[in-house]
Amino acid sequence: MGNIRLPVPPPAPDLAPLQRRLDELQVTVKAVAAQAAPPPLNLAPTHERLVALGVAIEGIRIPAPVRVDLSALMQRLDASDARLLRAAAPALAPASPPAPSAVRSGSRNLLHSAACGQPDDLKHIKGVAEVLERLLHGIGVYCCWQIAEWLPADVAHADAQLTAFHRRIERDDWVTQSAAFARADNAARKPASP
Repeated sequence: MGNIRLPVPPPAPDLAPLQRRLDELQVTVKAVAAQAAPPPLNLAPTHERLVALGVAIEGIRIPAPVRVDLSALMQRLDASDARLLRAAAPALAPASPPAPSAVRSGSRNLLHSAACGQPDDLKHIKGVAEVLERLLHGIGVYCCWQIAEWLPADVAHADAQLTAFHRRIERDDWVTQSAAFARADNAARKPASP
């Protein structure tokens, strides 16, 4: 057998000088840290202010809600509605006795009465309050399907009848609103043509 030569590792480096340098750095860092440490904070004034604020907040008293009696105002509004209706009634009264048919003469779909059953609640239409609903009944409008069918001439005719509420029909877009309400399940249905 021949001689086998194994590699010999080099001698280990001397790390003692490096260790001494690290020890010196550690001492220097501790010295710098001791000098840079901020003085302890005095939080006593802040604590006292927070306590004072807490006492002030606890001292706040929220008053009980005040109930406002609106019954007198509602009575005055009802009286105003009644006066408005009485003032408009002569203009709404038919000039001649009603024709035998349900539709008023000279109109496409203004009725003498709610001939097709229970009238719709026209107050669902934006801008129509109880007084205006009574005025609409006075000119022959009881159902949403009637308003939904109005052409510009019908709008102008109804607007001329509702002088105290001029241009309300167009401004609140009653025709579009009524078309949506007329499709509801509980809406009055247009009677079939004879």
